[in-house]
Amino acid sequence: MAYNVLIVDDSPAMRSFVRRVLDLSGLTVGKCLEAGNGREALDLLREEWVDVVLTDLNMPTMDGEQFVRCVEGDDSLRTIPVLVVSTDRTEGRAQQLLTLGAKGYVTKPFLPETLREVVDQINDNNLKMIDLLAASPAEIIILGDNFSSDLQPPRFFGRWSRPFYAEAIRRLHAAGKYVAVHIDGRLRGAIGMIRDAGADCGDAITPAPMGDLTPSQCREEGGPNFILSGGVPPNLWLPEVPREVFEQSVLEWLELKRYGPRFIANAGDQVPPHAVEERVEIMRDLVEKHGRY
Repeated sequence: MAYNVLIVDDSPAMRSFVRRVLDLSGLTVGKCLEAGNGREALDLLREEWVDVVLTDLNMPTMDGEQFVRCVEGDDSLRTIPVLVVSTDRTEGRAQQLLTLGAKGYVTKPFLPETLREVVDQINDNNLKMIDLLAASPAEIIILGDNFSSDLQPPRFFGRWSRPFYAEAIRRLHAAGKYVAVHIDGRLRGAIGMIRDAGADCGDAITPAPMGDLTPSQCREEGGPNFILSGGVPPNLWLPEVPREVFEQSVLEWLELKRYGPRFIANAGDQVPPHAVEERVEIMRDLVEKHGRY
């Protein structure tokens, strides 16, 4: 699992140190964002997708305790785990922050292994959320991490992330769910590693020209039974791209039917801002005309 991490500390040197510890911890980091105080951090949380926050306590403008209170009090942010990283060893301080909503408390200085242990605890909590999804009436569960094999190569995925995903997928399958995983980046290697973790479907598959594989190459890597959902790169939805080019991309994706029915022509989040909305209807009509057996 690749984590988007937000480091909140008023000291640039300490932010740099925390980044270094993240590198040494063996965690796969997607984006590593920085903020100098709690107010800046809140602004970033409302603009960026963040998986975990590491925050200091003593900062100007908005300190770490105020920041934890704000995150916990905001329904749109409270699911983001916040870990407090502080030199404060005052008795009872850690428990106070945990009561306010922090998900962990690490004292400075700390070792990479300590951070790894805390993230493992977060994964254990994530599996509890997986259990809630397993008990839900939903038939299909999409795990929305943006996988890309250049950020998380298959070998690294196998060592650090596969155990979590294999267990999450196993629990969901045991409850009769189908599982899709969001793949948003380099496809070569990613499709296979997600398939091998047990997922039923790769979501948001983006072939060439934005992606690195053609539709037929996606099928080759996914094998005959893995469902491929997606098909049209985001740039082809924009008005500067001729309609004929867009239509050809849809038709190339629909050619996957010669390998079998386990694919979906899906617009989804591949439709960018300022897209030509009529192309959703064009895609629908092409599927009706050319997607039938």
